[in-house]
Amino acid sequence: MQRQHTGRPGTRVLPNETAGRAVLGRTMTAPVILRAPGTVQAWSDAEQQMVATPNAPYFDGLARIQAMTNDARETNAAEDTITVSGYLVTVPATVAASVDDEVVPTNTGDTTLDGRVLRVRDVVRGTAVRFERDLICTLGT
Repeated sequence: MQRQHTGRPGTRVLPNETAGRAVLGRTMTAPVILRAPGTVQAWSDAEQQMVATPNAPYFDGLARIQAMTNDARETNAAEDTITVSGYLVTVPATVAASVDDEVVPTNTGDTTLDGRVLRVRDVVRGTAVRFERDLICTLGT
């Protein structure tokens, strides 16, 4: 027996892109900023000299952060052993993140993450209807 199409021919399963955003948006609860790597020089009145400040953020909003526990590994750097942890950071699909950008969680309530810099290692892109963009990030401790 051949299976019949249950919807109207030619209609999309999700009628428009905004249908799923409301539901997915409620799962993004961690405030983060995204910025390009590097610094800019700015004058400091307190220090009376030029100081390096991080680049201005291009995204300041909510994200979902999940630890990728199977990705934690130890490595050596300058004769010290450090643990590198992986995180999946999900932001709205409209955010145009790039590899090596920085994600800084600002007020998540997790002292392991707040104020630390996560480095974007991969950006998941797709051609299908997407409501969110996944960023594979690392945190070296």
